[in-house]
Amino acid sequence: MIMSRSVLLVAVALLLVSFVGSAPADLLSDPDFEESGDSAWDPYRSTTSFDFDFDNTDQVQNGLESLRIFFSPMDAWQIFEAKQDIPVMGGQDWSASVYAMTDISGAPSLQVYLETLFYSNSVELVGMNLQSSVLTDSTLQNEWQLLNVSGSVPAVADSARFRLVVFNTGDPITGSGSVWFDNATVAIPEPSTLALIGLSSAALLLLRKNPKLNRSGQ
Repeated sequence: MIMSRSVLLVAVALLLVSFVGSAPADLLSDPDFEESGDSAWDPYRSTTSFDFDFDNTDQVQNGLESLRIFFSPMDAWQIFEAKQDIPVMGGQDWSASVYAMTDISGAPSLQVYLETLFYSNSVELVGMNLQSSVLTDSTLQNEWQLLNVSGSVPAVADSARFRLVVFNTGDPITGSGSVWFDNATVAIPEPSTLALIGLSSAALLLLRKNPKLNRSGQ
């Protein structure tokens, strides 16, 4: 008996459902700051004018907690970052994202963004940094916004650094404000996912090339 077109289409649909269900897991530890975030995340601040709270509850995008960075008057060229290092393989597709919200009116030199960097032997910086769009005091305030980057892992890289950055790029800041981060994601497609895509494509190609499969079955 020849498989009917409708049965084959159902099979393809099931494969696609499997693909959706097998989406790669987040590679970050404590990506939504619901645990003790400072144990999973490595924070750095160049000045005590930056303070941070990994168990913040006043503003959350999802869940119960978020990361809050707040600042008071500070000198120029100061930076805060929370980062994680993740093992990768050269040539892998890469995507990363985080939700961020700002309340930084009156701080025109402050920038908020997501960045990923790639390393060889975990020490030598390789390839190009991937940086998201930048939030400033002139962009939308007090609403969650999605920052994301994507690209391919450089061939010689074996680790990647995921950075949440708050950077004072110039003039001293005389006021104060806050930045929140929540629901961070780093994903690399798994081989099983790619195989499902290939099987689905092959089945659709078979439908096109074999006219017998367009019959209702015998």
